Amino acid sequence: NNTLIVGMEPFLKKMLSAQDANGEIVKLVADWDSDSQLSAFMVMEPVRGIIQQNLPPQNQVPPPFSQFLDLPSLIKSVVLETSFSEQQMGSLKITAVSQDAAEKIKTMADGAIQMGRQILVGQMAQQMGSLDPDMQRAFQAYLQRVGGSIADSIRPTQTGNTVLFEAQGGQNQLVNIGTMGTLVALL
Repeated sequence: NNTLIVGMEPFLKKMLSAQDANGEIVKLVADWDSDSQLSAFMVMEPVRGIIQQNLPPQNQVPPPFSQFLDLPSLIKSVVLETSFSEQQMGSLKITAVSQDAAEKIKTMADGAIQMGRQILVGQMAQQMGSLDPDMQRAFQAYLQRVGGSIADSIRPTQTGNTVLFEAQGGQNQLVNIGTMGTLVALL
């Protein structure tokens, strides 16, 4: 009554007709221990080939972004959870194929956060061209602090082969949820 299963038709038919199933997705759901109001589970193996076939060639992707083409081969599963109650929370848990792969994913995420921060600060600095020089310096210092605060609030942690993005309560909740949504879209 409160479960929606989304997937490719052959996979769904197989999943819905399974008796005593013990695949990866079943393990993910069985191990799930959360009070979240919305959860999404994804196992990479069944879709890895399809994703990799549809990625552009590396020479067609700008160098800072070409590293992200490796993500499908590094990820084993993804779990996204969020709640919209008073104690707002959200998390994106990426389980990598190995600890080395998890370290690569975390490095990519840290780099992407830093790149996003630089782009945001650069765009805002261009908008300040008409301001008085003292105002420009003060505003740039403010942007650096805010950018650093946002970057720190979305920076992932890595334990073993797991990379975890977490957000709980506070004013940055919508920013964090939006960031997790963007990360899921990238994946």
